[in-house]
Amino acid sequence: MNSPDREIEIAAGRHEGDGVVSLCVFGGDLLALAVEGQGERAPTLLLTREQAISLHGALAELISLLPPAEEKMVEPAVAEFGAPPHQSPATEQTARGE
Repeated sequence: MNSPDREIEIAAGRHEGDGVVSLCVFGGDLLALAVEGQGERAPTLLLTREQAISLHGALAELISLLPPAEEKMVEPAVAEFGAPPHQSPATEQTARGE
């Protein structure tokens, strides 16, 4: 198999290290899509330009169904570790009643 011309990796999942989606132009006229997570890797799929365009459209359609980012709940790290980084230590102490 030829080596990729260009590769893009996207972190996947809710937590660091959950998985990776890798995309690369392969052989000049194909898009290679690989998915890896939890130490396992699915077979790499080779997509034609038309198939990649269909995938792009499907992703856009499904993304439009997701709630806007502003509606997300408070990040678990904030609830677990206290004040977000933009608050001063004094503000955090006041919030805890110190």
